[in-house]
Amino acid sequence: MARRALAECEGLRQEAQATRGDPAGTLRIGAIPTTLPIVSLMTEGCLRDFPRMLQAVHTLSAGEVVRRLTDFEIDVGLSYLHDDRLKGFDTLPLYRERYVLVARDEAMFEGRTEIGWKEAARLPLCLLTRNMQSRRGIDVAFANAGLEATPRVETDSVMALHSYVRCANLFGILPHGVLCLLEMRQELTAIRMVPELTREIGLIHLHRDPLPALQSAAMSSFARVDLQTRMDALLAGID
Repeated sequence: MARRALAECEGLRQEAQATRGDPAGTLRIGAIPTTLPIVSLMTEGCLRDFPRMLQAVHTLSAGEVVRRLTDFEIDVGLSYLHDDRLKGFDTLPLYRERYVLVARDEAMFEGRTEIGWKEAARLPLCLLTRNMQSRRGIDVAFANAGLEATPRVETDSVMALHSYVRCANLFGILPHGVLCLLEMRQELTAIRMVPELTREIGLIHLHRDPLPALQSAAMSSFARVDLQTRMDALLAGID
């Protein structure tokens, strides 16, 4: 109750500071690690249109996103929408992520556009850790193919996974949104995983009516961003 009261006071403070169409304050965003490359694409419009809006971005697990929203420690979460813990939250779907195998050696997949889970399981893999929702989805896809992958390396860092693939000749499996990192697209090659594994990514926030001025302006801006088209273009670039 005390945190809710503080949040309501902050909302009133934002209303008092806001001028028409120009909200002021810090928008606190919690994002799961695999969506971090997407955050700047989603928020660039806010940065351009609302010069008095500041942003603080925190890397969190899906569970921590829910907890911090509930405790009013963040304003908006970016995470998976198929989560039983989201009952009572408002959500805004943004895009469906698809998974790709990333490798250093482009010649290995020359002429190919896809690879199966059974073939991928035989490669020396670097995967995200099992406590991450992204990895749990990957494990389900391997299980549906009748096997279990045993990665050489596990990490909770997308950038560490990128480094292992680039420098240690390992292979990684990642959501295709990560390909928007220009460095990764230049240094690594990617190929679609089949059967396709897709999961819906979106924004999550506590139901409040009305929303604080800052959060309302941000959500309206986010809703106008066509992330699905931008994400699909990343896949088109690897075919």
